[in-house]
Amino acid sequence: MPVVNQDFIAADGTSLDTFDSDWDFTTGADANTDIQNNRLELQSFTTVVVYHAGSSEQYAEIVLDPSATGTARRIGPAINVATGLEGQFFYFHNDDGTNYTTIQGHGGSAGWIATLSLTGTYAIAASHRLRIFQTANDGTDVAFDVFVNGNAEGSFVALAAPSVAGNDGIYSRRNDNDSPAVIESFSSGAAVATFSIDAEPTDIQPDDTALEITVSGQATTPTTGNSVVRLDGATGTVLNLTSVRDDTGGVYTLIFDAPAHNAMPDLAYDAAGYTLHVTIDAETNETAEIPFIPPTGYGYVTLTDVTNSDLTALPALVASDQVEYELATSPDSWTVSISALGIITLSGGVNTIDGDTFDVRAWDSTDDTWGPFAEQTGTTVAASGNYTDLIVGEMTYSMQTDIVR
Repeated sequence: MPVVNQDFIAADGTSLDTFDSDWDFTTGADANTDIQNNRLELQSFTTVVVYHAGSSEQYAEIVLDPSATGTARRIGPAINVATGLEGQFFYFHNDDGTNYTTIQGHGGSAGWIATLSLTGTYAIAASHRLRIFQTANDGTDVAFDVFVNGNAEGSFVALAAPSVAGNDGIYSRRNDNDSPAVIESFSSGAAVATFSIDAEPTDIQPDDTALEITVSGQATTPTTGNSVVRLDGATGTVLNLTSVRDDTGGVYTLIFDAPAHNAMPDLAYDAAGYTLHVTIDAETNETAEIPFIPPTGYGYVTLTDVTNSDLTALPALVASDQVEYELATSPDSWTVSISALGIITLSGGVNTIDGDTFDVRAWDSTDDTWGPFAEQTGTTVAASGNYTDLIVGEMTYSMQTDIVR
């Protein structure tokens, strides 16, 4: 559907449906609306929920004017609005007498989701631009991000949402307010890429810091408050954005950290990799796929057959599981490799393998989760149970291989 941009320029007294017949009502009626001074007023002491039949972009933005006597509380942009269903929306809630202090996210008839403290300063008496756009929708749950004056102020998830499709619109609850909701403009549009990504990391490894993405052509200056970097697409893991560098000439570099090795997202390692999804205000873009590989000192293998594997894991390893392991033992620096058949090979060390250790863990391909690291210990004594015999030179040793995936 087309993007809708309206400034409500019309003669005083024009109702919303007369101004544009594509506006329909979920709650309220045309009599509850009025254009005055080229601004839309939604009636006081009532709730009005309207949606534009020409817009279903899951994106809505309104500019609020509190007017001389009113406030902008409980007025917000809405998405997935349908007949009898309020969709998802957010609005200013609490204030300290001078500035708004919180926002609330709502899932329509699913009810209140959460109240979040505002990070920016937004005066009650000033005009404000509120924007909502959908980031994920699996047909049951709807996730959305919200912005105030271009600043990212929160993310919400409407669980088991009654309305997961519909149109973009406006929500106004003025039941306890003697002034109308005063709205200067409405606009809708998909959160699509309008900026370019000019440079990106060559690979991503856990524990990497100060990784960089360089962007240009964005409508809004990127900041740590209005920009988000996610690993693996629009619904992926949010990475820690530490700073934004102004490279002059409209070029900016977003500086962020990779996931911590001890707090990995549920992603397998992949030499082809994953996209980084970048949001700047309401604009988004994605990098090409970037290799996701272990940090220095570790390797990984995707198992293809475990029939003769040396590795023992709970639950049992299967083909398509991954194993991550230290590339050298300690203290004698035997080189460790594990084949796609799950066979351990040690080479090039000094002394004996007895007492040497290395860490290993497994990724479960059935539920996409990493197990904890387990320490493997070599011994000169062959033992029953979870040990594998390793012939190194003229000596036979054993390596304990209990891991949890």
